[in-house]
Amino acid sequence: MLEKLFSNIFDAAQQSFCRYPVVLSGDKNWCLDTVQSNSLFGDINEAIYISASEPIKGFKSVSAHKVKSLLGGDCNLLLWDGFDGLSPDGLGGASGLVRGGGLFIIMVPPLADLAKAPDPDYRRMCSDESELSKTNTFFLQRLISFFNSQDCLLFCQENQSQLPAVPAAATTQVQALPTPDQREAIELITHVVEGHRRRPLIVTADRGRGKTSALGIAAAKLALKYKKSILITAPSKRACANAFFHFSKYITDECGNHDSYSHCLKFISPDELLLTKPECQLLLIDEAAGIPASTLSELLKHYSRIVFSSTIHGYEGNGQGFAIRFKKQLDLLTPKWKSIHLSQPVRWAENDPLENWMSRLLFLSLNDDSFSQKRSVKNKHTEMNVLWPSQQQLASEPKLLEQVISLLVNAHYQTSPDDIRLILDHPGVLLACGFKDHIESEQQGELISAMLIIREGGILESTLQQEILAGKRRLRGHLVPQTLATLSGDIKNLEQHSLRIMRIAVRAEYENQGLGSQLIEEALQVAKTKHLDCLTTAFGLTTELLSFWSKNQFSLLKLGLQRDNASGCYAAIMQRPISLSAQENLALLESIYARNLLSGISRQYQHHTSDTLYDALTEAKIPAVELRLDSRQLAQLQRFASHKLAIEECMSELISLTLSCFKQKNKKSSIKRPLQVLIRRVLQARSISDCVEEFNFSGKKDLDKHLREAVQVLLEQLSSPKIL
Repeated sequence: MLEKLFSNIFDAAQQSFCRYPVVLSGDKNWCLDTVQSNSLFGDINEAIYISASEPIKGFKSVSAHKVKSLLGGDCNLLLWDGFDGLSPDGLGGASGLVRGGGLFIIMVPPLADLAKAPDPDYRRMCSDESELSKTNTFFLQRLISFFNSQDCLLFCQENQSQLPAVPAAATTQVQALPTPDQREAIELITHVVEGHRRRPLIVTADRGRGKTSALGIAAAKLALKYKKSILITAPSKRACANAFFHFSKYITDECGNHDSYSHCLKFISPDELLLTKPECQLLLIDEAAGIPASTLSELLKHYSRIVFSSTIHGYEGNGQGFAIRFKKQLDLLTPKWKSIHLSQPVRWAENDPLENWMSRLLFLSLNDDSFSQKRSVKNKHTEMNVLWPSQQQLASEPKLLEQVISLLVNAHYQTSPDDIRLILDHPGVLLACGFKDHIESEQQGELISAMLIIREGGILESTLQQEILAGKRRLRGHLVPQTLATLSGDIKNLEQHSLRIMRIAVRAEYENQGLGSQLIEEALQVAKTKHLDCLTTAFGLTTELLSFWSKNQFSLLKLGLQRDNASGCYAAIMQRPISLSAQENLALLESIYARNLLSGISRQYQHHTSDTLYDALTEAKIPAVELRLDSRQLAQLQRFASHKLAIEECMSELISLTLSCFKQKNKKSSIKRPLQVLIRRVLQARSISDCVEEFNFSGKKDLDKHLREAVQVLLEQLSSPKIL
């Protein structure tokens, strides 16, 4: 009976060019037998099994945490082992692998057992067994409700007396390629080459919209017309394989001789591209969200004809990082950039059941319009009331949860489907919601802000403390306590109880009204009520964010060494002490940060941007001994400014002068660029060629002139030599 049922659902999928979700609920052996004994599945090519268990014959087996390695490929059948866990990120990512006419089968325990306890994947968000035992299962309950209530899904249970009905399917004609969306994109891509310089194109799309194929077809058209070099880069060559396939196919169809044009489209890795910067008629950057924003910015500065493309599947992965962060760079560097979003599916039919089901489950179709109609804000200050909805309340009020997720998605590049489960089920997570015009309940007000925080610290077991300090253990979570303990070698940082502010999101039209600061004050009151030691935060360092946190009395305690791939920024950790113990400990942590920064500025921090180091030094509590200059040294600096000394003859004085300017609380904005030049050449010891390129100097003499002028400006800025 089940074999006939599956045959019918597969026929429906093939007939409609749609993909259907199928759920098998029961004992795991029954689920596997149902699949393995079905002759239909034995005839399906390209089947994938997502599981950490034994492989299944005829299936390509991959564990859930490696799903991202498959992105860019596809299959006719995907079998998900829910007995291993039901990762929201993984489910969303895997659904994009199934092509039109295929099935996405999820095996789960009996529903009565599924939500009794956290599934194995919950371990990824918990630090230990104790924390795991305290988690909720509201996300699993949400999943169960979607198994039971969605008519687009086929739900089969073990020992089921009556088989479910197969969803009706209409015959769908496969869309001829290229689609209207693709044709418009191809035209815009060719215009990047044939139109004005410095007008890059941004191509975004949800999964399955033929974005990469459009790149290949456009490249083929340009190759046939101009026969010049086109470069394509991506996080991996596999990610842009479809571009080469459609490039070859189009040229073969047009002239029958692909070999004569194969040299026109070449793949180059992002690292090699950044290092060598070869010439080309057009640069295509596919899956740009997977490439560091700093790399994208460098390429944008160098290449005058460039196309960026990226998949933005709801808010999964780094797609929103590209959308939120990089478009600001485009506005700054190339304000006449253009964009196109591909919405018409290519790999499956419109109104696809699997896409619709997954989008509703994980809020993948959210955008800023999911809120009530926007109203212009005329007042300079908006009254906001803050509530702390419980996880039970969020689970029972899906509209509120949807609005919270939408707010986070549109404000933060790192929001992912896993955050739904984190918000609903993690025992240490708290959510603050800011409502405008709130009267009695949150449903009567407009949600305009949200703050996500998590409890950290309280690690008291001595053996565990020593293993963390020795680098032998690293708990999941507890980001700031473990980082600061490692930096300082002091277990006090592990023992202190803290709240880490993970995200603050404010609706765009309500920004710059102090609402974010109001949320922080709310968190402070909660921390005081719970007798916690401090508030902390970790984020990608930008001047604006550093200024925001500093104004809210947070101190910078760590600057990361590597850029975050999504933001292109260096990680920063800041803390606001509350208890007397935390206040006393802060002085030590600030001293460690300053010493590490000063000693590493020409070593591990040598390749940080001058902007980043300007901000980092502004926050550092630099020891007075580093700043002291006597009259002889000041005279040396004046001689340098007057072209009477070489830079090598007064390097120590230049270092102290540069650092002393960061001690001043009211630095004039006019000295920022002079300080950045000195940071690059003196503190970081960067080469002459690096400095010339960064600051657009004409050469070595021009750099020398600006260095001497910078010293003169700084000497004039200092109100009295005694403060040095």
